[in-house]
Amino acid sequence: GNEIWSLYDIVLDPVSSSVWVKRNENQGTYAQSSVTHMATVDRTDICGGWIVNGLYKGGVAEQAGIEIGDIIVAINNRPVKEITWEEQRKGLELQGETTYTVQKPDGQIVSYTLFIGKQII
Repeated sequence: GNEIWSLYDIVLDPVSSSVWVKRNENQGTYAQSSVTHMATVDRTDICGGWIVNGLYKGGVAEQAGIEIGDIIVAINNRPVKEITWEEQRKGLELQGETTYTVQKPDGQIVSYTLFIGKQII
C-alpha cells in the first residue's frame, strides 16, 4: 500500500506545523501495485477476514464481482485467519485461477474466481 507515496513529494514544515503533499513527476498509478486491483485491511481480529476497502474501476476483482465492504474469508479454501502478517507482506504467490470466498454485508457467503497473471507482491 505504501507504493502510492512514490508518486508524491512530501514537505514537512515544523515551524508552522504543516505538511504539504504535491504530485511529482513519477509515472504510474496506485492500481499498478496490486494485480488483483483491490485493497484490503486485515480485520481477522473483529470479523474473521480481510475487509475490501478499495477497488480499481475495471480491475480484476471488480470484474469478478467483488465489492467494497465484502469480507474475504478464504483464498483457495485457505482461511485468511491462517495467513500470517509475514506471508501477507512477502506475497501470497498466487497465480492463475484463484478462488476468493467472501462474506457479503448481508451475511451471504459467495465465491469468486480471479485470474491472476503474476504474483501478488
